[in-house]
Amino acid sequence: KHSVLDERLVEFPRIREDQNSLSHQFIYTPTKTNTLNPQQAFNALIKYDVTNQHSWVYDFGPHAEIGEAVFAPAATHKSEDDGYLLLFV
Repeated sequence: KHSVLDERLVEFPRIREDQNSLSHQFIYTPTKTNTLNPQQAFNALIKYDVTNQHSWVYDFGPHAEIGEAVFAPAATHKSEDDGYLLLFV
Protein backbone atom coordinates (compact mmCIF):
# COMPACT_ATOMS: atom_id res chain seq x y z
CA LYS A 1 0.00 0.00 0.00
CA HIS A 2 1.29 3.46 -0.89
CA SER A 3 0.03 6.60 0.83
CA VAL A 4 1.31 10.00 1.97
CA LEU A 5 2.05 10.09 5.69
CA ASP A 6 2.31 13.90 5.87
CA GLU A 7 3.87 16.87 4.08
CA ARG A 8 7.08 17.21 6.12
CA LEU A 9 10.46 16.91 4.45
CA VAL A 10 12.07 13.62 5.51
CA GLU A 11 15.07 11.55 4.52
CA PHE A 12 16.36 8.00 5.17
CA PRO A 13 13.23 6.39 6.64
CA ARG A 14 13.98 3.21 8.57
CA ILE A 15 11.99 0.37 10.05
CA ARG A 16 13.10 -2.35 12.41
CA GLU A 17 15.59 -4.47 10.41
CA ASP A 18 13.92 -7.80 11.18
CA GLN A 19 10.66 -6.37 9.75
CA ASN A 20 12.13 -5.76 6.26
CA SER A 21 9.71 -7.07 3.60
CA LEU A 22 7.16 -7.81 6.34
CA SER A 23 4.19 -5.86 7.60
CA HIS A 24 5.37 -3.19 10.05
CA GLN A 25 3.74 -0.56 12.25
CA PHE A 26 6.53 1.97 12.90
CA ILE A 27 8.82 4.09 10.71
CA TYR A 28 11.60 6.36 12.04
CA THR A 29 12.96 9.21 9.91
CA PRO A 30 14.88 12.50 10.27
CA THR A 31 13.12 15.78 9.53
CA LYS A 32 13.59 19.53 10.00
CA THR A 33 11.65 21.77 12.33
CA ASN A 34 10.11 25.06 11.20
CA THR A 35 12.85 26.97 13.06
CA LEU A 36 15.49 26.02 10.48
CA ASN A 37 16.21 27.53 7.09
CA PRO A 38 16.33 25.16 4.08
CA GLN A 39 20.14 24.93 4.05
CA GLN A 40 20.39 23.62 7.61
CA ALA A 41 20.62 19.91 8.43
CA PHE A 42 17.96 17.65 9.88
CA ASN A 43 17.42 18.31 13.59
CA ALA A 44 14.36 16.25 14.58
CA LEU A 45 13.18 12.66 14.42
CA ILE A 46 9.68 11.50 13.49
CA LYS A 47 8.19 8.21 14.65
CA TYR A 48 5.26 7.22 12.44
CA ASP A 49 2.64 4.72 13.56
CA VAL A 50 1.23 3.66 10.20
CA THR A 51 -1.40 1.38 11.76
CA ASN A 52 -3.03 4.10 13.86
CA GLN A 53 -2.18 7.03 11.56
CA HIS A 54 -0.24 8.93 14.25
CA SER A 55 3.21 10.50 14.50
CA TRP A 56 5.50 11.91 17.17
CA VAL A 57 8.39 14.35 16.70
CA TYR A 58 11.45 14.67 18.90
CA ASP A 59 13.21 18.00 18.31
CA PHE A 60 16.92 17.97 19.16
CA GLY A 61 17.06 21.78 18.95
CA PRO A 62 18.15 24.38 16.37
CA HIS A 63 21.88 23.74 16.91
CA ALA A 64 21.76 19.95 16.50
CA GLU A 65 22.21 17.83 13.39
CA ILE A 66 21.06 14.20 13.28
CA GLY A 67 21.64 11.24 11.02
CA GLU A 68 19.37 8.34 10.19
CA ALA A 69 18.18 6.23 13.10
CA VAL A 70 18.71 2.49 13.43
CA PHE A 71 16.35 0.53 15.65
CA ALA A 72 17.83 -1.98 18.11
CA PRO A 73 15.20 -4.21 19.72
CA ALA A 74 15.37 -4.80 23.46
CA ALA A 75 16.72 -8.23 24.42
CA THR A 76 13.28 -9.33 25.61
CA HIS A 77 11.09 -7.12 23.40
CA LYS A 78 7.34 -7.38 23.79
CA SER A 79 6.27 -5.18 20.87
CA GLU A 80 7.64 -3.88 17.57
CA ASP A 81 8.79 -0.57 19.09
CA ASP A 82 10.22 -2.01 22.32
CA GLY A 83 13.89 -1.11 22.00
CA TYR A 84 16.32 1.70 21.28
CA LEU A 85 16.97 4.15 18.46
CA LEU A 86 20.66 4.61 17.69
CA LEU A 87 21.71 7.75 15.84
CA PHE A 88 24.41 10.37 15.72
CA VAL A 89 23.50 13.82 17.06
